[in-house]
Amino acid sequence: MMLNAPEPKNNPSNTSRNWSAGFEEFAGLRAIVLRPPAVEDLETVTNDEWIVLCHGYGASAEDLFGLADPLVKLFDTQSRRPLMVFPEAPIDMQDFGMSGGRAWWPLNMEKLLAMAQSNNFSAIRNEVPPGLNESREVLVKAIHAMADEFRLSTKRLILGGFSQGAMLATDTAIRGLVDTPDRLALFSGAMICESLWRANSGSLKNTTVFQSHGRQDPVLPFQTGRWLGDFMSEHANKATFQEFEGGHWIPPEALKAFANL
Repeated sequence: MMLNAPEPKNNPSNTSRNWSAGFEEFAGLRAIVLRPPAVEDLETVTNDEWIVLCHGYGASAEDLFGLADPLVKLFDTQSRRPLMVFPEAPIDMQDFGMSGGRAWWPLNMEKLLAMAQSNNFSAIRNEVPPGLNESREVLVKAIHAMADEFRLSTKRLILGGFSQGAMLATDTAIRGLVDTPDRLALFSGAMICESLWRANSGSLKNTTVFQSHGRQDPVLPFQTGRWLGDFMSEHANKATFQEFEGGHWIPPEALKAFANL
């Protein structure tokens, strides 16, 4: 459903072969949708794959939409035109007395601070954060609504996210969707829900995974991403782990690898 809302910032539609962007709503979840040009305007087109990217804690749909312009340019060189959707988390952080931004679930900041001070993040591996299940169900309903509206299959979905959004994408792929996404893209994520994910790991047998993580990540230390990478190497059809010098972000080389996924 199209919303009466302004166009998102950094709209690439004016510079990248008539792609168009706008806010829409799917099963109650607000999202930015970046639509490719009409098929008839192109000599070659890949029009059955589509991308859903979930932002991190404290950000918004416009955060990862900032990747749209470089992604469109990369896809143009490949004659690929995937629909791209950037959903917005349901929790307004102002409801928790924090300024701006949104979240997929609240964070226990005292627990995170204690782990950081002790440099021991092993407790995070089996944690099932309160609110994760609810956000996963919201995202699953929204993805099904997107698939219906755009007449696309979740089997051709490339699902991903950054930080908290990467963890949500992983949980949604493993425990949410009946048809596991064809590909997963996980930027600066971490291993959580380990027991639950291992119990349902068979759902990843046909999924290709790309993951990136900074060696100097101060938010989710490199080891937490490495645990997730080891899990994916064990259970996914194919898994690539790209480490980089840097912190909690998405470097150009990871974006390029994602475009080639």
